[in-house]
Amino acid sequence: MIILARSEDKYVTACKEWSQSEAISLTKDDPRVKFVKCDLGDIEDVKAATEKIKELTDRVHILICNAGEYHLHSATIVI
Repeated sequence: MIILARSEDKYVTACKEWSQSEAISLTKDDPRVKFVKCDLGDIEDVKAATEKIKELTDRVHILICNAGEYHLHSATIVI
């Protein structure tokens, strides 16, 4: 499993949360888990992450995108 996160701190925080869940048996030091730094707001980070993933595996079987931001914009509607 390859996990991308904006920073290693965010990854470590997620690992701590997983370790408290009975449903998830992954830890930071699990050899099945690889961390790749990737800030989706930085195209150079995305390119570097792509290269790192290509080094780790020759295919992606499942991709889960669990990232996003919500921006509330006000608008004026004129009728």
